[in-house]
Amino acid sequence: MRNPINLSNFGPIGIMIGVLGLAFAGWQAVKTNEVTKKLDISMNDIESKVPVEIQQSIVDAAIVKAVDREVQNASAIAVEKVRKDIHDEIAKAVKKEVKEAYDTLKEEVSDKISEQVADIDVYALQNDVKKKAEKLAMQKLDSGMNGILTDFKNGLGGIQQLWNTAVNAGIGFNSGSNRQSNGNGMRISFD
Repeated sequence: MRNPINLSNFGPIGIMIGVLGLAFAGWQAVKTNEVTKKLDISMNDIESKVPVEIQQSIVDAAIVKAVDREVQNASAIAVEKVRKDIHDEIAKAVKKEVKEAYDTLKEEVSDKISEQVADIDVYALQNDVKKKAEKLAMQKLDSGMNGILTDFKNGLGGIQQLWNTAVNAGIGFNSGSNRQSNGNGMRISFD
């Protein structure tokens, strides 16, 4: 809740200044209304006493300009309507002609396709398809075999490295009946 205004805070001078401000604002409003009334009366007097004449040439020029503008608008609307009507008529005519020609063309095209299909050598076509299929299958098989061969070589490389590490470490493989020499005086068994 707001605190009420305490006039004792302003003092007598502050109250007197506030009252004078309100009186001045009221006096200005009265003066402004008087000036406005005088202007309204003056304007009405001028309007009634001074005849305003507009030359006929100015009126005629304004009429011609307005007529020209309306004629241009009406012409633009009429041209657009005619253009749309012509477009629609052409579209209908083309559609009708295409529909009528379709039956004739359908028969001719069907006959031509039938003739060309009858001329196809089925056995030659089968051989061509078979050769292409074999070629594609071989390409896929070759690419798959290359991957398997690479994997096998990588695996052998790992075994070779493991073997060389064992031989260099002096590990002997002497158990079993299947023994061979590795060239370093060491006996290797493949059991």
